[in-house]
Amino acid sequence: MAEQAGEQMRETQHTTAKLGASVRENAESSQSQAIISSELRNRAGQIVESTLQTNQQLEAQGEQTARLLGFSSRLVEAVNVFKLPGHQTTPGSAVQADEASDATEEREEWEVMVQS
Repeated sequence: MAEQAGEQMRETQHTTAKLGASVRENAESSQSQAIISSELRNRAGQIVESTLQTNQQLEAQGEQTARLLGFSSRLVEAVNVFKLPGHQTTPGSAVQADEASDATEEREEWEVMVQS
């Protein structure tokens, strides 16, 4: 009977040691997961910050593009008074209408790009 009790004590001691090792492994794994989770949260925060900065830059780019469109329209108006030699347009001519149509289409394309 003493031998059985001794054997049971050894089994209990062995099982307790295995349980302790398992608890240590779980603790180490939990700590590792906590570190990884913290790193992921930090990276997610960086992505959010980067996205906000990108959005601000895109808004600024849209504003600058709108300004550029205004400048280009004024430039077209300013140089429209000059005619190349041999390129004559008379008011109401088909060439003048085509040029006006092209300029309108280009301006509309820019406006669509700016609004996108």
